[in-house]
Amino acid sequence: CVHVIAYLVTYWCFFAAAVIVEEQSILNAIRRKRELLRGMSFQIVGIMISIFLLYLAIAFILRFSFNFLFVLTGFMDMPVFTKTIGTMILPLSPLIIGKLSLSNIVLYLIHISVDTITLPIWVIGSTLLYFDQRIRKEGFDIEMMAEQQGDNQ
Repeated sequence: CVHVIAYLVTYWCFFAAAVIVEEQSILNAIRRKRELLRGMSFQIVGIMISIFLLYLAIAFILRFSFNFLFVLTGFMDMPVFTKTIGTMILPLSPLIIGKLSLSNIVLYLIHISVDTITLPIWVIGSTLLYFDQRIRKEGFDIEMMAEQQGDNQ
């Protein structure tokens, strides 16, 4: 199940990049995705999983630090802290865990802020992987793309 999800996420990232960066139609983007992934799909899926785990690890460290700070300052009780450990891994609302209180609302806002800061790791990583694959498969140069876009405008 995890392998299927990893494949689908990888295919989606490459499909979206082909549509956005290359301004391809949907059918052409599907073909482009297949071309770029041909022969290296396992390696690329592994890299995508690594990028995702890096994002999760950084987000977990930041969430855990803020939650632990709340326990040290007395803003949150230790039982609430142990209940919110699951929400530190995945970007879930801490309001689901306990009752509606000021500490849960502040914790929720902090979790949203952490996601806002760490989500670009995933996006930038998948975009760089897309361009890396284009360079490897086609000898594509980003400077060449900038010149082409400059000519089109």
